[in-house]
Amino acid sequence: MIDGEKLYQKYKNVLHGPLYAEVSDGWDGLVEDFVEELSTASKDFRDGSVTISQIKEKFGGMRIYVDYDLPSEQISDLEKIVVKYEKFSLKTCSVCGIEERQMHKRNGYWDIVICEECHSKG
Repeated sequence: MIDGEKLYQKYKNVLHGPLYAEVSDGWDGLVEDFVEELSTASKDFRDGSVTISQIKEKFGGMRIYVDYDLPSEQISDLEKIVVKYEKFSLKTCSVCGIEERQMHKRNGYWDIVICEECHSKG
């Protein structure tokens, strides 16, 4: 489980408070890497001009919501980071964090990214 308070203390330039990502434990590393990369890419902007508002699991992938108070030409490069991590989530097991896995169905209707091993454990 992600320590939202610890992330906030380390990356206050892109967080307005503790980050409580609503994702499975297997994606904790992706969330932490994303926050670090976005923070680094935003270091030359004033604090609060780039703010992560929410990270959650939706439609079988990680969805990242970021608020920007910047000109559109500066947002483009930051949005590429968001898209990169959303795509990473589609090939990373949401249970164990192993990369390059396939999407499986759970309960016949709910899409999740889960590896063969975790899927077989049920």
